This record gives sequence, C-alpha cells and structure tokens, in this order.
Amino acid sequence: MKVAISPFTAAPSAPFSSVGSSPPAIEKRFPTPKAQQPFWSSLGKKLLKWIRKEETPLIKNINALAKQTGIIKESSQKVSLFLEALNSKHLCRLKKNLRIIIKNMSDLERKLLLEEALKTDFEKGQRFRGNQCIQWMSLKHLHSLISLPSGEGEESPPIDQKALDAHLIAKHVYTVRQIIKKYEGEDARIKLLHTSKQFFLFRIFNNLIRTLIVAFNLLELGKEPNTYFETKYMLDIYWRLLEIPLHIIKFVLHLIVNPLISIAIIAGGTVASGIASLFFKRWLNRCPNQLPYCINLTQQIKNGLIKPIYGREQELDEIIQALACNNETGRKHPLLIGKSGIGKTELMKGLGWRLATGEVPAILKNKKLFYVNSGELARNGNLFDFKSPLKQLIDKIGEHRKDIILVVEEAHNLSDISGQRFNSVIDTSPDSLFYVVGITTPEEYEAKIETTTLDRRFKKTPIQEASLEQTRTILRHMNRQEAKDIKISKKVLNHIYEQTSSKIVKRHQPDKSIFVLSEGIKNVRSLQEGGSFKDKLNQLMAKKEDLASKLSQKKLHGLALQAPHLRKISLDLQTVERKIEKCLKKIEVKQKAFQTFLDLKKQQEWHEKWFYNTSEVLVDQATKGVKTPKILEKLYLFNAYFLLPQLDQHLSNFVAKHQMEVEVTKEIITTIVNRLAKQEKIEPTKVS
Repeated sequence: MKVAISPFTAAPSAPFSSVGSSPPAIEKRFPTPKAQQPFWSSLGKKLLKWIRKEETPLIKNINALAKQTGIIKESSQKVSLFLEALNSKHLCRLKKNLRIIIKNMSDLERKLLLEEALKTDFEKGQRFRGNQCIQWMSLKHLHSLISLPSGEGEESPPIDQKALDAHLIAKHVYTVRQIIKKYEGEDARIKLLHTSKQFFLFRIFNNLIRTLIVAFNLLELGKEPNTYFETKYMLDIYWRLLEIPLHIIKFVLHLIVNPLISIAIIAGGTVASGIASLFFKRWLNRCPNQLPYCINLTQQIKNGLIKPIYGREQELDEIIQALACNNETGRKHPLLIGKSGIGKTELMKGLGWRLATGEVPAILKNKKLFYVNSGELARNGNLFDFKSPLKQLIDKIGEHRKDIILVVEEAHNLSDISGQRFNSVIDTSPDSLFYVVGITTPEEYEAKIETTTLDRRFKKTPIQEASLEQTRTILRHMNRQEAKDIKISKKVLNHIYEQTSSKIVKRHQPDKSIFVLSEGIKNVRSLQEGGSFKDKLNQLMAKKEDLASKLSQKKLHGLALQAPHLRKISLDLQTVERKIEKCLKKIEVKQKAFQTFLDLKKQQEWHEKWFYNTSEVLVDQATKGVKTPKILEKLYLFNAYFLLPQLDQHLSNFVAKHQMEVEVTKEIITTIVNRLAKQEKIEPTKVS
C-alpha cells in the first residue's frame, strides 16, 4: 500500500544580478532542449559514454568495496553506500558487485542492511529494497541472521537449527491459524456464500421468474390480495396474462384453413400448458422465501447482512434442544423471558447462523428462520380487509409448517386481541405450527401470558444478563469486527463491565457495555482525526463571529471615525484568524498522519495474510512430500523474522512520533460512563 508523500515543488529560476547588466548568452545559459537536438548527435554522445564507460564516484566505491580494497571499513558507511546503489540508475550495471558485497558482509552488517532497507520501504510505501536484498541472500545467511541477538548487550539464546526449518514454523503457525479460524466470522460468511450458490442456468431462470413476480405484485410482499381494490388489480393482471394465449389461438385459426389441424394444435397446446402449469404449481408450492409481516433471517445471513454472535453458546444450545424435542405428539415452544437489553433478539441471529451453517440436530436442518413483530399480527384490520394478518401468515405457510421456525417478538401482545386464535395455531394438532420461539419480558409474562392458556404451549427459558466472561468475549469480537487497529486491553474490558454494572442501573448487560465500547471507539476515532483541535477551532470560530458582528455593528452606528476604539477589535480579529489558520494546519497534519497509519496497517494485514496462507501451503507440501522452492522458503523466513517485526516496530515508532491515540483507555471509559449515569438521573426529573 503506497504511503501518501507530499510532493516537492520546483525552485524558481534565479533572476539577473543587476538591472543594468546585460543578460548572459542564451546559448550558454539555456542549452538546446533534448527534443530539438539532432538525433545523430544524441546517439553519438550515448555511444561515446558506453565506449568510455564513465565511472561515477558511486560506481568506483562499489567496485572497490567488491574487490575488498579496504577503502570503506565502517558498517554504517557500507550500508548507506549499498542503499544508495539500490536507488541509483546504474543498478543493472552494479548487480554483480552488489551480490559479491552482500556475500562478503558480516551477519551484523546484513541485519543492519535489512533493517535500514525495510525502514526506507515503510516510509515510502514500497517493497523494492527489502525484496531485492532477500533475493541476493542465501538460506544460510538467513539462518545465521535469525540466530543473532535481538539487541545490543543481549546474549543470544541457543537456537536449535531444526526450529529454523520453514516447515516446522509453518506447522506451528498452521495450528494457530486453525484455532483462530473457529472465531473468524468473515471466513464462515464467505464459505456460506459459496455453498449457497446454485447452478448458473437455474439461477438465471430463478431470477427471471422472480422478476416477473415482482412486476405482477404477486409474491413480492408475501401476501395475497386482502381488499377489494387489490383483488380488482390482481384480476386485471390475470386477464392481461390470459390475453396472450387468446391472441396466439386467434392467429393460429386465421393461419390454418384445415379445422382438424387447428383443433389438434389447440389440443396439443392445451396439454402442454396443463403440464407446464402443473410443474409451475409445484415450483410455486415450495417453501416460501418471504412471508407477510416477516423478515427472513436465514436469507439475510446468506446475503452477508448479519454478523455472527459470540459468547452466548449455552443459551443457544438450550433453545436448539427445546426446538428439537417438538414432534407430532406434543410440543413445547421455547419462550425467552428476560429483561430488555440482554440480547434476546441477538440470540435469534445466532440461531439463524447455526441453521445456516448446519450446526444443529438433523431434525432442524434446512429450516428457515422468520422474525415477526407481534404488533403487526395483533393489529385490527379495517372494514375492507378479507383476512386478518395472522390468517394471511398461516395461509401463506400452508403445508410447510415443519420447514419454518417463527420467532415472535413481544409475544405478550398476542394474548390481547388474537390470543385464542394464536393458541390454536401453536397447539399440538397436526395443522398447527411446529417451531415457534416467543420473546417477552418478565413483567409482561406475569401480566399477560402466565394467567392465560398460552402459558401451557410454551416452555419457559429464562435468559439472564451476560456474565463478565461472556461480556468480555462479546466486546472482544466487536473490537475485531469494527476497529481492528484500535487496541483494547483486558483490564479496560473488565473496567467497562464494572463501571457499567455499578453506575448505569436502568440498562442491562451486555447492551450497556456494547454501547459504552462503541462510544469509546468513536472517541478514539475523533481524536485520531484531530478531534482535540476541533473543539478549540469551534471556540475560535465562535469568537471570530462575535468580533466580526461587533465590528460591523459599530461601523453601522457611525463610529467608523473613532479609529482607536475600533483598532483593538480589528487587531483581536486578526489574531483570532491567525490562530484559526494554525489550528486548521494542525488538523490537516493530524489527518494526514492518520491516513498514513491506516495505510501501514493495511500493509501489515496484507503481509500477515500472506504469511498465514504460505504456512498452509508449506504444510500441505510437506505432507505430500513436494519439494519447496527456495525463494518461497526464503521469503517465508524473511517475513517471519524480519519484515513483520520491523513493521510492528515502525508502527509503534510512528504512533509515538505523531502522538496518535490507538487505544481505548480507562479515562475515556470513565468519562463516558459518568455522562450516561448523569443522563439517567436527569431523565426522571424531566418526566415529572
């Protein structure tokens, strides 16, 4: 990833020394441009240079260093000369000598050379110098470099030569990678998207039918025509569709004179249309992807719109066991009872991920999860409605009662208006729904469900607040998904849980901890983009507006003649404008540094991804007995022991140099929690 570098502006040409002196000769001061020079003269100059083989001081020093004449003895001078040769235009001419120099270098000099080359590459956003140096080194050189001490005055620990084998390192990295993959939602999402793809032609046919259905307004909303006007509109569409075969029959009758042939064609067309309608009816009779008043969570997960959840595996297992026990003889639908903000709806997203990935019992595989708000089902229809919303939903489900899991949010609303009807929908009869999950709060359960017949249909599953370990796991994965470059330590996560549990009473875990962490990440982002200077800038802008309005007001009142009185205001205004310019420059510098930091982080992620992928390739080659290419093994060791550590060190130095905020601290969390606690105390006063 290229790092943004400010361009260099060309210096203006020097003026003449004096006004009276005549300008120098134009031919000597300004030579003929290359475009106007004769071709043969330029070609002749090039041939003369090639024949003479003019040697610059750089070429002389490189040749002398390759012959070991002893001109340059210090390591730092050798490294700087080597890097200068890499940047010169004579690199192709010096390659042979550079290989000899790097071969004759000591291990410490090679290590210093690699560090300086990588540092230059990181600053300029390139990958040339480090790659060139590693190609000219051998595996033996790399192994000796790895065994060197990490700093001055430190003794190098004894290193087993077998540990330097790239295959052993790759095997260790591969096992770590397998552990990380269990917690990576992105890989699971990509795998899920690949497995859900259908055959190409069938997908085109499916999209064509879906486009027609959308155009005719038949199944896009997942509901049937429910009013007089919708029915009339549908009948008009059906009649227009029937006009097409009628026109075809009319054309055939006009074209063919023999009535027997026309009757045979019409009869054959009728049979073909009947068979086609039968197949079309079977296709339409499959499990629907859309239900009225519902959201298809399974489809949203396959489309990548919902991220996986972590930390609530025990609660998910209880819900899945309760659903798997439902059969023909008796059913107890799970009813999640818990306070608001503890993650009941998020548990349903986790259930959708389990269903989409197939991590469920065999009886629940290939089921579709639909989410519905009970307020939509329990609402009163108008006089023109033929069916209630609940009736529309049940009719649309039809014969697919065993293929659908229905999640009912705020299930206590069903006992108000449609309690008896919903009671019959989830009873133990064969025509009722098999898999229903209800969600409610303890107060609403005691008031509206416990005293009704709905209570017998549900299996009560209490959901408690997330513990410290669960909240920490949720917050850690939230940090990985939303802000990988911002560090959050374990102590800060514990501090978030403790502060929110003690000071924010009206909200519950993990909702309040998630909100506090998101606010902390926003705060750090604002500081990275110059937020500390933006507050000062706003104050200066307000002060500038006050001074400008005061100055214009006094001028309008005829006080412009009193110059000493207005001079102080104008001077203050100029001072404020200068401060505003300085503040804007600081914000610009801060934003440029932040963009450079993001580019370096992307570069680091790219190298880490390459490192992990190469480790898998090396393990696969070692198991199959395939010989690994030397360049791949050298690059792997180079990334493992030099490039990645140097990049980490460069990032830490960059952060320290620009004073960038890359970590959520306890002070930021304490400030946010105190502000939220103060808002909680103010809210009852406003209501009263």
